[in-house]
Amino acid sequence: MWAEEVADAVVQSSGMPNPYNIATFGKVDWAMQLPDTANIPGGAMASWLDSFMRGNRDNEDRRTEGSTLQVLNLMNDSFVLGRSKAQGKGATSNMMRLALDNNATDQQLVSTLFLNVLSRYPSDDEMQTALAALKIGPRRQKERTCCGPSINKVDFFFSY
Repeated sequence: MWAEEVADAVVQSSGMPNPYNIATFGKVDWAMQLPDTANIPGGAMASWLDSFMRGNRDNEDRRTEGSTLQVLNLMNDSFVLGRSKAQGKGATSNMMRLALDNNATDQQLVSTLFLNVLSRYPSDDEMQTALAALKIGPRRQKERTCCGPSINKVDFFFSY
């Protein structure tokens, strides 16, 4: 996937929007709507997108090879981590918060996560691994135990 597609997939799978306000263009809700591929938006999000080798439309082609920086961004960046936490209320709740607030069982929580992030149900092995990991720590911290690794599965890049 292109950088913008990865960013939009993280947003869509979490249910938490990431609007971009571009001074010379206006507001867009999806990275794929950005008017140019280089240096927009500015700051940390531009750096995150650039780590996925987005190039520009003028003199630098997009590159498709992977990098260690991409993996580190998916595992540690606040853009992804913020979306893997159960947060928000009402219409701004992300899918993990809704599953936890509805008193979902651990199996329902794992299934919800896999459906939202990977567009499929977990295999028996994945379910058992996730259930074992969910036995550690308070219930409100369980979403990070499951969501972070799911976004970092190879499936994530091929399911959106």
